[in-house]
Amino acid sequence: MEGTKEERKYVAVTGARITDADAEKIGAVIEELSTNGKLSLLTQVFVERFVEHARREDSPIHDLFEWDVGRAAELYWYDRALYLIRSVRVTIHRVDPGVPRVVRPVVRMIEPQSNKSVILDITSALQDPKLRHQLVKQALRDLARARRVYADLSELGEVFAAIDRAKQQFGEADA
Repeated sequence: MEGTKEERKYVAVTGARITDADAEKIGAVIEELSTNGKLSLLTQVFVERFVEHARREDSPIHDLFEWDVGRAAELYWYDRALYLIRSVRVTIHRVDPGVPRVVRPVVRMIEPQSNKSVILDITSALQDPKLRHQLVKQALRDLARARRVYADLSELGEVFAAIDRAKQQFGEADA
């Protein structure tokens, strides 16, 4: 609608390692760099412009980057390792029922004591009753998010009903 003002508020996504204040700074730079309000994020050119903006010492996002090349390389390798670990699936053959399953060899979970994200091997997580229960609850939360996104697809009604039954079984409230 012409003449309508739009106000945007940028916040950090759940699990991000930035604050809402950082998200606001990032959002301001995104808006500054975008052309005519049309965001073409994640294109090589936009990302290059974003980094060049951050490289300026007066940029509000300058301190969100690691400018020591050696330390930056270490951080990149760590992120690359996490990406590679998350990119692998393993096929598990069980004697019964004999149908192979393809799963990730690791799973990311929230450690209850520290409330920090940790990576565990899937076999340990599935064999430990407490970890398995936590993993099921985490999966139900993920499915609840997916349900909100795809709620208008009537074709998924049976899937949503199965999610509701599982939530009742595990005592999960609506997320």
